[in-house]
Amino acid sequence: MKQLLYFFFFSSFFFPFFSQSQDLAFTLRGKLQQPSSINSFVIFYPKMHMDSFLIKADGSFLYSGNFSEPGEVQIGTRKSSIKIWLDTNLKYIYLTEKPNQNGKIVLTVDSVIGSEDTYLYYYTLLPKSREIIRTTINRSFYSQKEIEAFNDSLSKANKPVIDSLHKAIFFREVDSIFKIRPNSKVLPWLIRFYAPNLGIDVMQEFYYRLTTEQQNSKSGIDLLKELNKRQLLKPGTYFEDFTMNDSKDRKFYFSSLQDKYVLIDFWASWCSPCRVNHPGLREVYLKNKQYEFEIVGVSLDDDKQKWIQAIQDDGLNWINVSDLKGRNNVLAMKYKITGIPFSVLLDKKGRIVLIKTLPGEIDTFFKNSHQ
Repeated sequence: MKQLLYFFFFSSFFFPFFSQSQDLAFTLRGKLQQPSSINSFVIFYPKMHMDSFLIKADGSFLYSGNFSEPGEVQIGTRKSSIKIWLDTNLKYIYLTEKPNQNGKIVLTVDSVIGSEDTYLYYYTLLPKSREIIRTTINRSFYSQKEIEAFNDSLSKANKPVIDSLHKAIFFREVDSIFKIRPNSKVLPWLIRFYAPNLGIDVMQEFYYRLTTEQQNSKSGIDLLKELNKRQLLKPGTYFEDFTMNDSKDRKFYFSSLQDKYVLIDFWASWCSPCRVNHPGLREVYLKNKQYEFEIVGVSLDDDKQKWIQAIQDDGLNWINVSDLKGRNNVLAMKYKITGIPFSVLLDKKGRIVLIKTLPGEIDTFFKNSHQ
């Protein structure tokens, strides 16, 4: 049942809709526990195909389709959405819609019946959910022998590759899965999922351990794009000098911010997560201005009026620039930024310190830097 849907809950990403050959049939069966007034789901599955399907009065649903390869899928309602791992062996999935601690309605996965890849995906994504582990995993991924072998390899590891205990924990997570499920289609996704905790060197090491098939999968291609982007945004690298018009049509020169900490914040008026991020960013900005801290908001808008209105509505009292080329913003394309919000924190010499930062991380940085 194909529909033109009037809501869109994926505003933080860009979705290129295009036709691809699809030759694998799949069936998604499941049940939404405690069904309410919800009567349909929308689904985005590999190669960005979008469709919708009905939820019956008892909460059960059944959807059949075709895709070119297994992968991460997003399904949702007008209130909430959730990601699942979809392949031809996913038998059944139980979902619940309920309020979280902030009162927002969210979809959660209660249990799944499916392939080893399905179980691996949920074990990774929801490691603290006893319900998930009990219904999907019959044994721990790590035997005592494997843990001992890991500890031994860690003691021999090169420090530049594993430079902290925190990074080592995630190295062990992925490395153990390579040993147990080396051909898993989840592995490329998993490496990208853990990217902030692994670092560019470890990510590259894992990428080259993938099979050709894994590297050529959509998840593998996405991982390579992430690697290329992180190489450009590697900590310690100097951020490129640039010029762009500000919101009052004046030329802004990045070089004018010498000897200041700078946060380059990529956003757009149409990006809901970006707008939600702004109150926290305002608070951090005011709190840390004393440290010669400046924010440059780089908008991926193409409508000047909507851009200016969003600046006013959100109280963005910092430097705001845009070339009004939308998603083809020159700076965003240079750094391969295809998902927003995305920000880059620079030190006083213009070198990259942090990427994809949240307001709390910026606050912690200044707190630790000025103790």
